[in-house]
Amino acid sequence: MFTPNDDGTVLGLPAPLSNGLHTPPDFDAGVSSNKEILSEIPIYSPLTVDAQSGRTDLEYDSLHQSSVPSPKEKSSQGMDGQSILFTMQGFTLPEMQEAVITANMRSTLNLQKTSIPVKRPVLGEVVVRVSWTGICRSDVCFSLGPEPGFPKYDHVAGHEGIGHVVQSFDPCLLGRPVAMRYLAQSCGSCYLCLRGVPENCAEQTNFPKNYNGTFQQFVTAPWVAMMPLPSWVFDTKSTINPATATAALCSGSTALKALKTASPQPNSVVVVVGIMGAIGHLVGLLAKQVYNCRVIGIDWEFKRNSFGANSHTVYDIFIPMPAAADAKDTQTLFQVDLQKACYTLRGFHCMADACIVTASSISGANRAPDYVRDGGSIVFVGAPRGGNSISLPLQTLVERQLRLQGSMMGGREEAYQMLHYIQTQQITPLITSISLEGLSNFMEGFLEDHSKGKAVCCVNEPLP
Repeated sequence: MFTPNDDGTVLGLPAPLSNGLHTPPDFDAGVSSNKEILSEIPIYSPLTVDAQSGRTDLEYDSLHQSSVPSPKEKSSQGMDGQSILFTMQGFTLPEMQEAVITANMRSTLNLQKTSIPVKRPVLGEVVVRVSWTGICRSDVCFSLGPEPGFPKYDHVAGHEGIGHVVQSFDPCLLGRPVAMRYLAQSCGSCYLCLRGVPENCAEQTNFPKNYNGTFQQFVTAPWVAMMPLPSWVFDTKSTINPATATAALCSGSTALKALKTASPQPNSVVVVVGIMGAIGHLVGLLAKQVYNCRVIGIDWEFKRNSFGANSHTVYDIFIPMPAAADAKDTQTLFQVDLQKACYTLRGFHCMADACIVTASSISGANRAPDYVRDGGSIVFVGAPRGGNSISLPLQTLVERQLRLQGSMMGGREEAYQMLHYIQTQQITPLITSISLEGLSNFMEGFLEDHSKGKAVCCVNEPLP
């Protein structure tokens, strides 16, 4: 255990790597199953006991600048009748909460806002008061079917939430800022985890598959499923909107992993199909602002002006995406426009170095090999439902030496890197904020590809 400083933080860490990030030490096995920890995380003073009264208090809560209650005053017995359940000072956990649920899974969206009970935790679990949650198109898929392993009734979607622990059997966890992301936990030691694909770990657990998701005011789940957040996320003195942190969790980590997979060099030309979406615009931001690439954005014509004056931060040139049913001459004109755009950015005739496909429609992806130069990279992020196949002769693949690869969401490492980019304002996610009441209608819009940037839902006001 590292010795805390006077301000309640642990700073005894190795020097930053060349990318400015820290390689975290093995701090506490209870913090994360993957032994991932922040480069600076608030801790709390130990318990002190009044010898005369026997009163036990936490001396100080360094995060909220307030004293934490006596367990005798703000505690209750756990469900086993022996353990003690602690609640954050000045906070009363309600019996009921507002949530957006799918009461009965079916082939069409069936979302409704309603009141549901707040689940009481068992040992090892915490209750998190959700402040913000990101909204992802995957949540549409998670609310249909059901998909294998998902509940059929009373399902709560959402997997990009941030908030604070308000109830726990460990009083030291009270008030800690945490995140809930789709990949909640992986074993960290299997063949796949050790080779950088924890998303395929057979022992993984997920929000909102194994635990109800973040489209509710309070989430109850194991502490090991939580991703600890740096304190700046909810710092009231910061100019950074805490809602932007939700963009780092799944959409952002997915975007970063896709770029790591494509591995573009500075001044490379990168084509992003689906540039106006949540993942797509984050790929564009990262490619331009972090990787110093030149970006050609492809999306539907009606989305052209989605980002207004901020467009230059996401892409250099925009080209409308042809629909699958468009005539052959329209497809040809699109290819000509793409060639011209590459020439404009390069100064010589050569197609893009990489193409990252983030679109929920196959229309812009089925000709992706035509978008890149020989030896270029094509990375597919996710797969749209329905007709989502592309055809490529093996001879073309071999002779052109193309690299095709699928990519899923990144791990906690990528999420923390994204938080670092947001904190240092290397990138600023473009967010649209909606209320919990408007969530159902907004989710319907995903089916029509109406999303732009990153959508976030305000579930509760942040704690003071």
